Order: sequence, then C-alpha cells, then structure tokens
Amino acid sequence: MVRVGDWKLTYQPLTDGAIYRLFNIREDPGCLRNVLDQNPRTAEQLKSLLDGWMDDDPKSDRRGASAAVASARTLEQDAVAGLPAVSGNLP
Repeated sequence: MVRVGDWKLTYQPLTDGAIYRLFNIREDPGCLRNVLDQNPRTAEQLKSLLDGWMDDDPKSDRRGASAAVASARTLEQDAVAGLPAVSGNLP
C-alpha cells in the first residue's frame, strides 16, 4: 500500500498477477469505493512509486524485476465470476 495526500493505492498479490485498488480517503475514509478506473493517471503514478519501492526491497520476490500489472477491473471480474449468486437479505 502507498498513500500520498488524499490517495491510497492498495496492492494484493495473487498467484497469477495482482489486484490494485485506488481510494480517495478524504471522500471515502472507509475505502469502500475503488476509483482506479476513474483516475488512471493518479493510479499509474502511485503504482510507479509502489513498484519502485517493492523492486528495491531486498525481502521482496520482485527485487530488480518489473512486475506486469493487470487491470484491477479485469482481475476482480475474473475472481467474482466463479462465485455463486447471492440474493435476499443477509444476516
């Protein structure tokens, strides 16, 4: 995760890529609305900061590597596609 000003970018590594999510913590302090697709320039700037930090971290498996990043929307859709549908009120 990296945070700059009102922005917070989260990173969730997966075996087949990663999920990035972007939040405006001033407008959404609970980080419930992913606004990555609406703010691609901000997301790319924060991804660059985070990637650089992780690439330079000697404890990271990414050391010296440039990780390929898939679209957060595509990965989330793939992850959700296999889940059963839920309807009605949940407890």
